[in-house]
Amino acid sequence: MRKRSIHRNFMIAMGALSIFLVLIWVLFFLMTNRVLQNNLTAQAEAASDSIMLSMERELSALENTAYALGRYDRIGDMIAAEQTGEFYDLGGIAAARSELLTEDNSTADNVVVIRSDGLFYRLRGRMGNTAVKRAAFLINEGNERLITLSSNNTTYIGVVEKVIENCSLDGYVCLLTEKTRLENLFNTFSDMDYLGITLMVADKVICSNKSDDAGEVEKALESALFFKRRDIGFTGLSLIVYCDNSVPDKVGRYFALALPVMAVILLAAMAIAAERMNRHIVRPINSIITNVTEMSDDPLPKTGETYFDDLVDHVNAMLASIKTRDRELLDSRLKIKDSEIQAEKTLISLLKKQISAHFTVNTLNAVRALINKDEKEKAAEICNELSELLRYANAGEDKISLMEEFHVLEQYASIMRKRYPDMFEFEAVNDDSFADVFIPRMLLQPIVENAILHGLANKQGSVSVTAEIRGNDVVIKIYDNGKGMSPSELAEVRDRLANPDKYRDTDLSHVALINVQRRIKLVCGEKYGVETESGETFGTCVTVILPADNVWTVKRA
Repeated sequence: MRKRSIHRNFMIAMGALSIFLVLIWVLFFLMTNRVLQNNLTAQAEAASDSIMLSMERELSALENTAYALGRYDRIGDMIAAEQTGEFYDLGGIAAARSELLTEDNSTADNVVVIRSDGLFYRLRGRMGNTAVKRAAFLINEGNERLITLSSNNTTYIGVVEKVIENCSLDGYVCLLTEKTRLENLFNTFSDMDYLGITLMVADKVICSNKSDDAGEVEKALESALFFKRRDIGFTGLSLIVYCDNSVPDKVGRYFALALPVMAVILLAAMAIAAERMNRHIVRPINSIITNVTEMSDDPLPKTGETYFDDLVDHVNAMLASIKTRDRELLDSRLKIKDSEIQAEKTLISLLKKQISAHFTVNTLNAVRALINKDEKEKAAEICNELSELLRYANAGEDKISLMEEFHVLEQYASIMRKRYPDMFEFEAVNDDSFADVFIPRMLLQPIVENAILHGLANKQGSVSVTAEIRGNDVVIKIYDNGKGMSPSELAEVRDRLANPDKYRDTDLSHVALINVQRRIKLVCGEKYGVETESGETFGTCVTVILPADNVWTVKRA
């Protein structure tokens, strides 16, 4: 009975999971389709502006050139010529001089002057006579400003301008360009196969990258995701750019094809899960039931609800016993951990007091020296500044912003300048962003003190402190341009920093840097600490690496 219940619940859960996955699948499809449509629309809008600008530039150039030639006096003289020979003679002169009007328009493959009596003259191009006569017929019959004609498997698009001249005959200038020139503009966007580009006049398609049938174009516009129509010039041309729905439809077909594949995979996964559940859950439970029944002094009944109730009570009692032991073990470990943390906090406090004592002794020595020199006012100023610094230094092992720590360093440098006037320059490059970076209190002062007293060694020089954020770390550099260290001295200092627990000097002149290292390791962890570089030619640079977070806790070293 219980086994059947487990199987039933498992199948219900798998069915609910299947429905949930299908819903997620449908939601994902709808979101993907929407995002795809939006992206296609945005691309089509950008492409349409580019296409329309290029097409307008090409066709407007034809119109402008035709307009200029229609008002060119040499061509007017051709139209007014009474003799055929005179017409052709004037045509030769006009062809030579009209190049100035047409040279900037490379789109015009053929430029023809046509008179209403049938005479014509090619100013440019090699279009056949039959094609020119066909153009003349279309112009004289239709009186249109735009014509299309085909000759020798080539389709031409022509712009017509009437020649303004006071004579009995009408004349026209016709600029014709090959249709392929305009289609080449369309081919610039051939990689965007969902983009439809159509050039129309009235209800006639002039050229298109999709369909030459106006009805099919209109039908495509009805289902398009996006379309834009623009009239070009005064010829009645309309350029239409649209984004069809073919790509989202393809994606929908892919999703529809993938759905049964996902269903097969899901059924296979359910079968595997059922087999594993039977092997790792149902069979072990049956084995436990059998063992409990065999080991019990009062055997449980083989069937009925009482059997399962007693079994559940027995298992619950075992689990309660295990939880009790685990809780006792956890409480014991927490007590041990609390004692370790307390011991580390005590050690950190002692290290900090050593550093404070080191700083205090040296400052009091400075006060005594000033009193001996009868510089009581400076001694009093140092005492006041020392009082402020001691209150700051002994405020407890609390976090402090890097900006405040830099301010304290400037106060300390002020004390040292009174003791050693004109001996050194000090600069702490502070920044507003340091207000959000927290470090242990009074961490940098011992390093600055070493730089002044030992790095400069009673000689003129400078000490600078800088900091920068590198990822999740803050890197602080204390640099002095003093005497530096020899290779052997540098090796000894690095050994002390690498093994700070080996050196427990009681001499305050040596303990400061090591205690700073031990303090950082205890508070921040082993990956942080102090590094040093030094040379007798450039001085000493001490680098302090700390985490740049703003929450400080004691960490296990």
